[in-house]
Amino acid sequence: VGGMENILTSEQAQVNHLVPINVPFINVGFGWSLQRRFDIDLSACLWDYRGNLVNRIYFGSPANTSGSVLHLGDDLTGESCGDHEVISLSIIDLPDSIYTITFILGIYSPNYSFTDACDLYIRLFDNDQEYWCSTLPNPDLDCDFNSYIVAKVTRNFPPSSYQSWFLKVLWEPVFMADIKDSNQSHLETITDEEYESRGESIIIKSLQIKILEGKNLVAKDCTGYSDPYVKFKYKGKKYKTKICKQTLNPVWQDPDIWELNISHLDLTEGLVFDCWDKDYVTSDDYMGRFIIYPTLRHLNDEYCEWVPLKTRSGKRDTVTGEILAGILILGEQKSLD
Repeated sequence: VGGMENILTSEQAQVNHLVPINVPFINVGFGWSLQRRFDIDLSACLWDYRGNLVNRIYFGSPANTSGSVLHLGDDLTGESCGDHEVISLSIIDLPDSIYTITFILGIYSPNYSFTDACDLYIRLFDNDQEYWCSTLPNPDLDCDFNSYIVAKVTRNFPPSSYQSWFLKVLWEPVFMADIKDSNQSHLETITDEEYESRGESIIIKSLQIKILEGKNLVAKDCTGYSDPYVKFKYKGKKYKTKICKQTLNPVWQDPDIWELNISHLDLTEGLVFDCWDKDYVTSDDYMGRFIIYPTLRHLNDEYCEWVPLKTRSGKRDTVTGEILAGILILGEQKSLD
């Protein structure tokens, strides 16, 4: 994998400068020279190709469903050494529906401004190398604002490649109450038809899914175990695994292969599966929900993924554990000649 250009000079890191992201994994961190103790928070907003907000990643919601964007911890005072907060991006694992990610710094301590944060910076780095760094250009001019849209990363074509992302420095001062509207002006959007074709670089023939294993599932029976199975419904057709009796770590031997006629658009929202405990006396007990986001980078190459079980929206389900799924997207690269 090729590296990125090391872009560190003030001239190169100026506002509206485009930085190509040519690595599959990257960290975005910020910090400042401490003058007074106060709280600045880093967050990331994930937007789809229509300009809809999909996720906001911050200390209170530290990961998106696929785990490709992670907030690594909250610094309440600015006293920590090095970067005060970091968001990690697995560019190669971002859902195909995500087209723009905006990064926001917001002050959460009352009666403070960015003039109290000397040498405020944001940077791109990995464990071994810093690729790019930019410092706040005019803190005194923007002292009335309590937030910045610092930068954005935007997907380019072809969308299946991590090498199709670019970062742009923004440093746009905004009021926190206006963050969503201000973000909208920086979004890259396309129509459904453009998304479906996307240069017609990949033709999807089908998607195959196998449910393989589970681990650390919640106990629903008085025995301390469960009888888990997985259900799934797609385009009116119902799918169901066999029941694994009296276990919290099921293994589905000789699993069924569920083959789906799927399109690019179908991949954007993810595929929702539900895990249940078979009850032979009363109704079955709910054990959790998991969402799979198949990625085109594994075209014609089966891969396995552990997916965490979550509660249903608005429900108070007791949920633990993960499910292992085997995923295969069958398709072909279409010639652009």
